[in-house]
Amino acid sequence: MPVSNDSKIEVLNDHYNHTFEIVKDILRRRDWMMSYAILLLILQFFQISDPNQTSVAIISFIKNSYGIEISIGKMTINAILWFVLLVIVVRYYQAGIHLNKQYKYLHHLEKEFSDLFGKDIITREGKSYLKDYPVFSSWIHFVYTWVYPIFLIMVLTYNIFRDWKGCAFLFTSYGICFVCYLMIMISTILYLHFCYKVHNTYSTSNDKNGR
Repeated sequence: MPVSNDSKIEVLNDHYNHTFEIVKDILRRRDWMMSYAILLLILQFFQISDPNQTSVAIISFIKNSYGIEISIGKMTINAILWFVLLVIVVRYYQAGIHLNKQYKYLHHLEKEFSDLFGKDIITREGKSYLKDYPVFSSWIHFVYTWVYPIFLIMVLTYNIFRDWKGCAFLFTSYGICFVCYLMIMISTILYLHFCYKVHNTYSTSNDKNGR
């Protein structure tokens, strides 16, 4: 049974609004993941420069916030920080990739609207957003996409080798830290490769359209 244009528009509109809500939720989560990662990097610096005081402060925070008393060594705390950082960084990259896919889908829905109406009627996240794109917005996008991951690589590489004390590698807290470091590096490289492919695809598309 053929579907009327009015029904198509109603379904597309509902789907468009729902997808846009998903985008806003991903943006919020991505921003929080970046904030948490930066906080953990600061804790790592303190942990390396003054591990005893930092360990005491973390244990006190856990006790005061959650009422849990723990007694663990500074290297164990460092391993926990690395593991939590790994989880947060991976979630950040997942949010970035998911966000890109949702925006592509929004652009697809906007094209469907244009086809139904015979003209560009809904272009908020597509043509209208990209037209005369502000330099500051380009800079922020560049920070999220490239500066932050590269900065992360540099800082974590410095941290992991500065923390090396010549201890046995395997089956130690440092070994756990190093494995987390490698996993973050692999995740970062794969994320940057994804961003590079997206950038090239977008540039090629603009060239074909004469933009």
